[in-house]
Order: sequence, then C-alpha cells, then structure tokens
Amino acid sequence: MTKQSPLNEQAPLDDNWLAISQDWQAQPYEKANLDALVKKTRRRTWWAKLVLAANVLATGGILLALIIGYYLGKWQTPTLAYLAFGFVFSVVFVYYEIKIRRSAWQLTNAGADEALKAAVLGCQSSLQYARLMKWSFYFLVIPVNWYVYAMMQIRETVGWDAFVFANTLLAVMYIGSHRYQKKRQRELNSLNQFSDNN
Repeated sequence: MTKQSPLNEQAPLDDNWLAISQDWQAQPYEKANLDALVKKTRRRTWWAKLVLAANVLATGGILLALIIGYYLGKWQTPTLAYLAFGFVFSVVFVYYEIKIRRSAWQLTNAGADEALKAAVLGCQSSLQYARLMKWSFYFLVIPVNWYVYAMMQIRETVGWDAFVFANTLLAVMYIGSHRYQKKRQRELNSLNQFSDNN
C-alpha cells in the first residue's frame, strides 16, 4: 500500500479563513476622516492669513523705510530706488495674494459636509500662491542683482559674496516654492481621486 504524499492532496481551505480573506479583499479604501480634514483646512487657512498679515506689514515697513530714507537724505539713490521698486512690487504681490486666497477662505467655516470642497479649494489656492511666488522670483532677479552691483560701485566693502548671498536667497525662495507646489499638487490629486470615488 503506497502512501500518498500530503503535498499531492488538495486539502480545502478552512471555511472561516476563506470567508475572512474574501471579506478583507472586499473592503473599500479607508474613508477620509472629514473632521480631521476640516481641522487641517482651518489650520492651513490660519497660517495663510498669518503669512498675508506678515506680507502686509512688510509692505508697510518698506514704505516707512522709503519715507525715512528719503526725508533723512542720507541714503544713496540705489537704496531709495530699490525700496521704491520693492514697495510697488510688494503692493502688487499682496493684491494678487488676497485675490488668490479670497475664494478659498469663503468656505473656512464649512462643516463636514463641505470639508472636501473646502480642502480642494484650499489646495487650488495654495497652488496659485506657489505660482505667484515662482513668478516673483523672475521679477526679483534683475532688481536684486542691480542693487547689489550698484552698492558695489558706491561702497568698496560690498563684494562678490553679496551676489552669492542674494542669489542663494532667491534660489531658496524658488526651490521652496517649487517643492510646496509639487506637494500641494499631489494632495489635490489625492483629494480629486477621493472625490471621484464617492
């Protein structure tokens, strides 16, 4: 009598294990926690408002510095010209920042039923803000380098390291904006995918 190998035997799966396995595979993707999404959106809105307030204060600070520098009469022309450009640039920047953020902030106090819509609008607003920051880089490259060059001509203490420092700051601004944009784009894609599945 030959013994059949247990490997050749086709033992049926335990019914309970099969049921558990099928149940696990049939589970839908985990639903987003809407309360957490509301809190996250509100927190981001608060930070965006704080950044806007800081930009408004910075604009006022540039204007104040320009007025003081002009009336004291001791500041060089390149500094006054750069401050005047900086003030106009900052006013335009803040105007577009408010315009970008306004539509997203209308749903700040939205409840759980509008949480997804508010989060999507917030991401879209963040993407537009990141693009604004990147465009700012292009508008600032020439004036910043002109100012450093002009100050090199006036003061012998300003050297080439000032160029390196100024352009490093601009590069950090651009790279930071680019990474922020990519992060928000991934988040927006995820939110849109979730919205499509529901």
